[in-house]
Amino acid sequence: MDVCPTVDETVMCAGLIRALVLTCHDEAVNGVPFSPVRQEVLRATHWLAARDGLDAELLDPANGDLAHAGKVIERLLGYVRPALEALGDWEEVSGLVARTLRNGNGAARQRDVCTRGGKLTDVVDLLVAESSATGYFNAANAHSGGDDASHLHG
Repeated sequence: MDVCPTVDETVMCAGLIRALVLTCHDEAVNGVPFSPVRQEVLRATHWLAARDGLDAELLDPANGDLAHAGKVIERLLGYVRPALEALGDWEEVSGLVARTLRNGNGAARQRDVCTRGGKLTDVVDLLVAESSATGYFNAANAHSGGDDASHLHG
């Protein structure tokens, strides 16, 4: 997992992790069998995710096949949905996941800013802007062209 530059991305990741821990705990307690994955496969998949982000082809733990990162994330969301619902987090976390898949994550935004401006200082400016709620709203809109403030929570 990468550093989350926005509060919403942090909330999304924390919600997914909490739901995954709860799901795996419940499965372990109930004796649900699992298929272990070799460490070298996990390391390779981690490397692909780090290199290619949401555009990566990743190992889908459900079937062992390569799949687009977005599909793997959608399957993860379905896998942990009962836990998210039990925790009262389904609407918020699933909405944040959908927005991230649609608009990209922090790394994609940083690469985009760097590619367009060509300066590392532009990336730093983006990170500074995204670290505050109003800054994130302005930075996200500057890069997506949108004016939707629905991701801001008061």
